Order: sequence, then C-alpha cells, then structure tokens
Amino acid sequence: MSEAMRRHKLANGKGPEAELARAELKVEILRQLGAGRGLFAICKDKGMPERPTVLNWLSDDEKFRKDYATAREAGLDAMAEEIIDLSDDARGDIDEDGRPNHAAVNRSRLQVDARKWIMSKIAPKKYGDRVGMELAGDGGGALNIVVTTVGGKKVDLGNGKNDERK
Repeated sequence: MSEAMRRHKLANGKGPEAELARAELKVEILRQLGAGRGLFAICKDKGMPERPTVLNWLSDDEKFRKDYATAREAGLDAMAEEIIDLSDDARGDIDEDGRPNHAAVNRSRLQVDARKWIMSKIAPKKYGDRVGMELAGDGGGALNIVVTTVGGKKVDLGNGKNDERK
C-alpha cells in the first residue's frame, strides 16, 4: 500500500497514528489550497480524503477552519499571479503557418475569465468590480429631499430636519 493510501485510510480511523495522518493530510490540503488549487480537485487526488470528510474537519476544527481561510486567500492571490502568466504566455497563439491560432487564444481567454469570475465571487471586496454611486446636491453640497404626501403636505428631509410645510 502506498504512503498516500495508508494516510488516507488512517485519516478516517482512531488513535494517535490516525490523528497524525489527519494532521498530515490537513497540511497537504492547506499547501495545495495556498497554491491556488480548489478543494474539489485536491480531493480527487489519490490518497486524499473525500470532500465531505474535509468539510466535516472544517466544521469540527476551529484552527483548521482559520488556516483553511488563510490558505484560500493565498490561493486567490496565486490565481491572480496565474492570470498574469496566462495573459503573457503567447506560446501557441500563432500556428506553424504564421496564422493566428484562435482556439489557443480563446482557451487562454476562458482560463483567465474563469479565474477572474471565481475570484470575484469568493472575495468580492478584494477581486470584485467596484461599483459606487455618489449623490450630491447643487454645487456638490448636501441633498435637499422634500417628500410630498398624498394630502399635499411637504416634508423636508434635507439636513436631518423634518420641517413640515405646505
């Protein structure tokens, strides 16, 4: 039995050897997450625990949960660097006849777009599009908001006052 398979089998057991195997698997999961791999892909590797097992570890182990979040953030930074590499890599963009290889270019575009999309969903404050709106009154000053009720009464909401007037 390979070392990876032995670790996987032990990780679901009890006792000190199983605890050590779980700890080794957690470290490897965190290392790969920090390198930009996703949990789904990591768990498909030979010798790695199934995804539900890792999710159980996350719910049961506060330190692992914090380390996981840190590794995930590092993984997003690794993806950002990978986007630069993908964008700069022109290999395969021109075929042997000197013509553009549209399939290769589109594949690179898809890889970049997929990474940008997932990054914006996982960490929207850091990697999402910034959308802002600013309202200002005349000359950039404060807004003067006046609400007219059904009865024709006007309520001035500007500057925090509620001056009623007709």
